[in-house]
Amino acid sequence: MLSSGQPDKSFGTDGFLYLAARDPQFWNYPTSLELDAQGNIYLVIRLDSNTSRMLSVWRLNPKGALDTSFGEGGGVEWEVFGNDASREVTHTLFLDSKGFYTVFGDEIYDPSQRKLRPAICNQRFNLDGSIDKSFGTDGRHCFSY
Repeated sequence: MLSSGQPDKSFGTDGFLYLAARDPQFWNYPTSLELDAQGNIYLVIRLDSNTSRMLSVWRLNPKGALDTSFGEGGGVEWEVFGNDASREVTHTLFLDSKGFYTVFGDEIYDPSQRKLRPAICNQRFNLDGSIDKSFGTDGRHCFSY
């Protein structure tokens, strides 16, 4: 967006960006957007289908093109519990000064234990999109409430 309020025609296609779902069975719900110091755009998306819920992060360059050096073809997707009954809701993404980014969200149901397990969780990633396994347990930490 230009300071005049008009779309920046050099961004995406004629000032707009359209991202297609990798898998058409999922509905996409953008939940957060963050810019890094280089102008890269991190877009957090919740992916829902009739049988599964996943979370994803996409990185775009400042001109709106997918950064294919990030994750797999510009994005990272994961299932927190790996089961179709889990309920994860992503709230935000935080970029830190050490080159990591952390996704924060809620988990409401733990299907492995078949019970409600409200928790606030965060998953930390390296800038290339890989999970930072040195953080918490396999890159993830949850606070139950």
